[in-house]
Amino acid sequence: PEPTSFSFNDLKAARTLNLAEIRAVSHFNDNDYTFIMRRPEGGWPDNLLESYAGLEKQIVPAVLEQQKLIDKVWRHEEHWPDISVDEAMKRQRQRTVALNLGAGHAINKLLAKVNGIDYKMIRIGPRKRKEEASGR
Repeated sequence: PEPTSFSFNDLKAARTLNLAEIRAVSHFNDNDYTFIMRRPEGGWPDNLLESYAGLEKQIVPAVLEQQKLIDKVWRHEEHWPDISVDEAMKRQRQRTVALNLGAGHAINKLLAKVNGIDYKMIRIGPRKRKEEASGR
């Protein structure tokens, strides 16, 4: 799965089931991130899903434009003479994932602010590899 914060369907489930709290955990660049959103005292706002959709319409096009620029730069191998094509592709993929993670966080951070919802992202990391954890 793609590293991300909460999706439209996550919020729909939280509102429909009147959940007190939702959490999502994502992994990116050897770090784990926990996203937490808590239901306001008065319950989930009636316009929660509409607010999310509206923010998504504002933020996603900007992210897609940024992605196009990144893709354009990364398609030119002459910019990366000291790395392999595989490494260049890996780095491009990391930037794409970082953009998606950042966009999801931005949408949910604004959604929370506008609707009086407690939301936070906690960075946990760096994650140790199994060999490091076992002392090998």
